[in-house]
Amino acid sequence: MIALRVAAVGPEELQCVVACGGPVSPGSFRVNIDLTDIPVISEKDTADIRWGVERGVEFVFLTGVERREDIELVRDIVGTSGVNIVAKVENIVAVRNYDDILETADGVLIGRGDLGADITIEKVFVAQKSLIARANERGRPVVVAGQLLVSMTTRPLPTRAESVDVANAVLDGTDCVMLSDETSRGSYPAHSVGMTDRICRQAESVQYRYDNLKQRLHSSSDTKAIVVGAVESCGDSNAAAIIVLSTTGRTAQLIAALRPEKPIIAVVDNELLANQMVLWRGIHPVWVEPREYGGWDAMTRGYLAAAVREGKRRWGLRDGDIVVCVSGLLIKTNIYNAVRIITV
Repeated sequence: MIALRVAAVGPEELQCVVACGGPVSPGSFRVNIDLTDIPVISEKDTADIRWGVERGVEFVFLTGVERREDIELVRDIVGTSGVNIVAKVENIVAVRNYDDILETADGVLIGRGDLGADITIEKVFVAQKSLIARANERGRPVVVAGQLLVSMTTRPLPTRAESVDVANAVLDGTDCVMLSDETSRGSYPAHSVGMTDRICRQAESVQYRYDNLKQRLHSSSDTKAIVVGAVESCGDSNAAAIIVLSTTGRTAQLIAALRPEKPIIAVVDNELLANQMVLWRGIHPVWVEPREYGGWDAMTRGYLAAAVREGKRRWGLRDGDIVVCVSGLLIKTNIYNAVRIITV
């Protein structure tokens, strides 16, 4: 990273003194500077987003976000398509407005590379831990990106420090980690993905922060009672999984925010929503084609049968296993919430 100190300001240029030098290649650098009057998206960005929505994209990852209005602008473009907006937090202004961004976006991505150029390096880990914790509290999925296993761009194995970095992101509570140079231009993309997977699985095997998360979860009292009851029932009954029958997916997302030790099998009748739910840690979505079930009991049985069938086929459920079943279904104008313990 090259650092310049501004010595003089002219009408069309800045005269700078190099505080930290290094090689510069054409097209290989970007400038971090606070210019708040630059719009977050251009006319071409708007056209690209509309093009993607028309072709069924599930997410828009929005870079350069600084405030809630930036997200609302994109929300107006995607309309009622159901596309999720993930805000990339990569500058100090976004950090200052983070709570508003969390309330407006569907998820957040912590871009540590750019953020580390906007705040001092020794504060990046503080920002990461704080941003992840606050996303966890609101049940928003959070992605950590930026130089996770960067040495694997040119080497088949990461450094020990990099492996610890990935594991610490998991222990901090991130839902996803995202590789960049390692897979986009690196010499060992498959090795990088495999190594990241192994580190994440190992980190998840030693993490359980339920009591702390339960106290901090931001949700209505009724919904919180349902999701807390489901996670506690899973532990008390030694259940093999939590099955969530949901219309909007929100119940499953809040359960995921509590980081239960067992998998969450979420059944929804919206294919777009099923694809989007993979962003939440621990959720295994199952899509069922929408049809008329003739009532809550019949709908519950149909969804549950689909969950058990896929659970046996894909996630290791077996006959005789105990599962916790959470129903959070909207049928016409009525909401049906229930927690049951059943045997497969």
